[in-house]
Amino acid sequence: MQISETGIKLIKELEGCRLQAYDDFTGRQVGFSDVVKGTLTIGVGHTGKDVTKGLVITEERASELLKNDIKNVEETINEVVKVPLKQNQYDALCCFVFNIGCSAFRGSTMLKLINANQFVKAAECFKDWHRGNNIPHLLDKRRKREKELFIKAV
Repeated sequence: MQISETGIKLIKELEGCRLQAYDDFTGRQVGFSDVVKGTLTIGVGHTGKDVTKGLVITEERASELLKNDIKNVEETINEVVKVPLKQNQYDALCCFVFNIGCSAFRGSTMLKLINANQFVKAAECFKDWHRGNNIPHLLDKRRKREKELFIKAV
């Protein structure tokens, strides 16, 4: 499967797009002399060795990076989910995995429940991933949106 425009739109809405490198812990733009407390991020939630202090990109580059980053998410979901998914479920999982990371999803209770065809119980797992920057409930609204999209197809 592949993410649909609905899924891409949701990721963009929830992540936002910033064209200058920023510290995901503080949310501040990062220049060359700044100390980074979290992870350097740019575009639509893109991280990696290519993100450096002071980096500025275009909207087009942000879209390219997102498409590349989503490929890894899609590959992971397509590999580890062993049961058929509806498009809305797949899109919700892409958004979720984009945020928590592929490794975390591979070992999750949510994945075990999905593979056991227990989609209603799996949907309840979204709320368990509510922490951001070690702050409880920071991601509650995001998880609610992902869950709503996921159960829409159940």
